[in-house]
Amino acid sequence: MPKRKIKIIIWLSFFIFLISSFSSLISAQSGTIRINEFMALNQTTLADEDGEYSDWIEIYNPTSGAIDLEGWALTDEKAIQGKWIFPDVTIETDSYLIVFASDKDRRIAGNQLHTNFKLSGNGEYFALINPSGVAVTEFDPFFPVQQTDISFGFYENNYISFLEPTPGAENYISGGTLLQAPEFNTDHGFFDNPFDLEISCSDIEAQIYYTTDGSSPGLSNGILYTLPVNIGSTSIIRAIAIKNDTPPSKITTRTYLFLDEVIHQPNNPSGYPTFWGPYQSFAGNAIADYEMDPEMMADADFAGSVKEALVDIPTMSLVTDKGYFFSGSQDPNTGGIYIYTGPSANSLGADWERPVSVEYFDNKDSVSFQVDCGVQIQGGAGRLPEKSPKHSLRLVFKSIYGPSRLNYPLFGEDAESSLNSIILRAGFGNSWIHWKHSERSMASTGGSTIHRKEWTTILQHHTLMEHPRTLM
Repeated sequence: MPKRKIKIIIWLSFFIFLISSFSSLISAQSGTIRINEFMALNQTTLADEDGEYSDWIEIYNPTSGAIDLEGWALTDEKAIQGKWIFPDVTIETDSYLIVFASDKDRRIAGNQLHTNFKLSGNGEYFALINPSGVAVTEFDPFFPVQQTDISFGFYENNYISFLEPTPGAENYISGGTLLQAPEFNTDHGFFDNPFDLEISCSDIEAQIYYTTDGSSPGLSNGILYTLPVNIGSTSIIRAIAIKNDTPPSKITTRTYLFLDEVIHQPNNPSGYPTFWGPYQSFAGNAIADYEMDPEMMADADFAGSVKEALVDIPTMSLVTDKGYFFSGSQDPNTGGIYIYTGPSANSLGADWERPVSVEYFDNKDSVSFQVDCGVQIQGGAGRLPEKSPKHSLRLVFKSIYGPSRLNYPLFGEDAESSLNSIILRAGFGNSWIHWKHSERSMASTGGSTIHRKEWTTILQHHTLMEHPRTLM
């Protein structure tokens, strides 16, 4: 399957630097077994027989009699109810059964049970199905984004997050529960008309603070939410729930794009530096370049084609504090990675990594996700500002930010879907941004790496279709 092209939009404030909300119906039928607790990001809580910290699911039987689970099923795909079917095992009354969601697919009665799928820390559809095909517990369309070593379980007729998980035992609250992240009534995407954004939290006692500049919200940073926020232009909203004596919630981040503004992005956004990083081979600093070319965008037909192109392929929106990209500080924890790119005498910035929210959405499909991870500058000579003002980026998935892997078929169903890093290539050799005329010429005459990779991908696809044994 050909790899998907993705356009990358890096959000740092109210401008685009070009280089779903949790709305879920959670149900658990009474009078029968249920998904009582699960952990989608297990790093240290519970190991399986292989010594690995796989995702785990706890099934509980609250009834007055034992239940034979043969024919019952667990699934993370609504269209495949019988994705993983239980063997002939019995769960006694008032008892618990642990099933590891490890993708190891083990279903021998008397041994540890493992499903043939993993749970996504980003949230996904999840259900327990009885032999009649009825979902007795169902997270539809998906359970919320999870955090490392924090479980999600049933408590007093609701599902909440537990700071102290209890696999194989009764759910209880001792160290408190985790506030659920704020929910938005409108998901990220492309918009033509203004709308009012409503933000809510399942805990009515919590206060919600939000920001509009890409920075992390909190008590000391942001706006207290009291009324719906009117979104009439390209915007990013980050919100957090806060309550006394309770750890704050995870931050919810959503990007709202108005294409008429995108194509007219200026070169002088307020609060951003005029110059980027220092040149390495001569004096001075690289001139910052933020704008969409105003002369090209003045052509109505061309501008229209650009807008069509922007929604024709999937979008990635990267959101972070603008200082993490453009701060002139040389502090290794706060300096801007687009200012100090690394290849210098002292390699300042070479290994710098910053937290970032990544949103993925496709105007054609209903699929989307938001995940927190780390971002670095990627590449060699392409890092040098005198050779290229546009740098490649690397996304790294670590438990300090969110899930330790991205479990999503980003490159199609036939490609690897569990990733620990993603490189967002800006291009350098044989491309239009290269500092050498000969390299730029190659880009315009079909010699660029982009052209070559597209050609070889198409050729390989057709070769495999017509002569399936040719490349085996």
